[in-house]
Amino acid sequence: MNLKEIISGKKIKDYSFLGADMHSHLLPAVDDGSKSISESIQFIKKLQSMGFSKLILTPHIYKEFYPNTKENLEERFQLLQNEVAEHNMAIDLHLAAEYYLDENFIKLLEKGELLTFGKKGLLVLVETSFVSLPAYFEEYLFEIIAAGYTPVLAHPERYLYLNERFRVYHKLNEMGVLMQLNINSLGGYYGKQVEELSLKLYDNNLVDFLGTDLHHEKHEEFLKSMLGKKIIQKVGKYNWLNTAI
Repeated sequence: MNLKEIISGKKIKDYSFLGADMHSHLLPAVDDGSKSISESIQFIKKLQSMGFSKLILTPHIYKEFYPNTKENLEERFQLLQNEVAEHNMAIDLHLAAEYYLDENFIKLLEKGELLTFGKKGLLVLVETSFVSLPAYFEEYLFEIIAAGYTPVLAHPERYLYLNERFRVYHKLNEMGVLMQLNINSLGGYYGKQVEELSLKLYDNNLVDFLGTDLHHEKHEEFLKSMLGKKIIQKVGKYNWLNTAI
């Protein structure tokens, strides 16, 4: 089926084809995302208006820059939930995290102190360096799998150094690693190279989730504008795993 044939079908007007957004930085004042509860409430309302009915919040846990803990994030999440209830907002909120793969993460993994998502609570969102692939990358992913979890690699299209080593993506897929594509990457928000790599991953059936990775207003505005692009009509027909979480 080509793009013209896809577009001739039912037009996608919002993100209800996903239902759930499983990557966002809407937990207030904990990382480089939302700065306040009121700002978080506004973003949640806007995502609702775009068709999302479930939001999995994934604040950074990266000891060097965002030394969050399970406990402090759960406390902040409860405050946000209370505010959502005060506004009578019918939205399903869950707390997970976006973990930077480093020694601190392995310590948390060994202690069983991870914030996970999915119906069985076995999915772990992880990220790595944007500069180069660390030597321990695959080793850490194996450790996650050996512990009974399934790693979900955040925004693989943004690791541009892997474009020259595309086989790595296939190897990760064979290992059982799932991958999450940023919606805005498909529209060129992060640059032409990221857009091209995101389409290449999509065309090779190597991505499993779509996420907003929403941090701020510019992300939200671009996300909304994406609904008017042809690429959304194309990817809207894909069997994304968002609907199963």
